[in-house]
Amino acid sequence: MKNIRNLNFIWEYSIGRAIHNNIDILNEVYLANENFKIDKLFIIQIGCCIEAILLDFTKRLNEERNERNLSDFHYIECFRKDYGKLKIKKFKLIIDLLKKHRIVGIEEDVYNNLHKVRVLRNWTHFSDEYNEKKEFFPEYNEEKKVLYHLHKEDALETLRNLIYYLNMEHSRPSGKSNFKFNFEVLN
Repeated sequence: MKNIRNLNFIWEYSIGRAIHNNIDILNEVYLANENFKIDKLFIIQIGCCIEAILLDFTKRLNEERNERNLSDFHYIECFRKDYGKLKIKKFKLIIDLLKKHRIVGIEEDVYNNLHKVRVLRNWTHFSDEYNEKKEFFPEYNEEKKVLYHLHKEDALETLRNLIYYLNMEHSRPSGKSNFKFNFEVLN
C-alpha cells in the first residue's frame, strides 16, 4: 500500500486545514465503523475530502504563475481559460475540466472513479437530482446501504490514489507546502 504522510500539493492553507480535519474525521469514522453501520457517513466524508482537494488544486493551477512544475505543462493556459469560464466550481464540473485536460492522469478510469465517488456522495444527501446512478452503478438497488458497503473501499482507494498522484506529480516546490499528517486510514 502507498505510504502517505504529507500533502505536498496544497495551495491554500485554510483549505489544507479543512482537508486535514476531514481526513481526521475520516480516520475516526473508519476505525469506529464496526459491522459497517456508518458506511454512509464514510462515503460522505471521502467525497468531501476529494472535492476539497480538487477545488484547492484547480485553484492553484489557475492562480500560480511562478512554479516551474506547473508552468511547464502545455495544457496550463487552456486549462486557465476553461477554468475562468466556470461560474460555479461544482464537483462534477471540476472533474470534467480535469478530465478534458488530462491533469490527474490519462486513464479514463481515474475520472470515472472520481465521478463514482461524487455520485455516491451526492446520492447520499441530495435528492435524485441527477440521473447518473445507473450509469456508474449498474447494480443499483433501492437498498443504498448495500451499495455504500460495496463501494466504500473503492471510494477510499480513489482518495488514496488522488493524494498519491498529486503528491508525486504536482507537489509544490520544497518549503512551499508542508502539511504533515498521520493518515491511518490512508496507509
